[in-house]
Amino acid sequence: MTQTAIRDLTAWLSAAPPLADIAFTTDALGPAPGGGGVYPQGVEVLKRTENLCGGVTLRCRAVFLVRLVLPSAAAADNADRLLAVQRWVNSRRDHPRLGNAEPHRETLTAGEGRLEQAGAEGTDRYIVRLTAEFTDKEEPDEN
Repeated sequence: MTQTAIRDLTAWLSAAPPLADIAFTTDALGPAPGGGGVYPQGVEVLKRTENLCGGVTLRCRAVFLVRLVLPSAAAADNADRLLAVQRWVNSRRDHPRLGNAEPHRETLTAGEGRLEQAGAEGTDRYIVRLTAEFTDKEEPDEN
């Protein structure tokens, strides 16, 4: 996976019309009210192959959570926003590249949008799960 995956996904998502008013951050503490963030949940190797020269190809699945902190009073609007975000992501093919090979096989989908935690201070935390499948190739050093 690229070293800039989180920053690239965050920048791409911030251009989504349903997220235009969200202030995205990469803060490990989580987004502030009215904010959002992208958080990696891990990478799973689905298939590993090695060629005769020692080059390795990995087919991978990565999961990210998009967290949004939104006003509690707007629960119906927040639910509509989650659906709109999922629809926007699933309709796009211009997402950031995560792998370094086979771009035609790369996918990014969104789902499982839901309330993660109701807050006591008038804000609730929502999540949308992003799932990416991509291919990485590593060739052996020539040394």
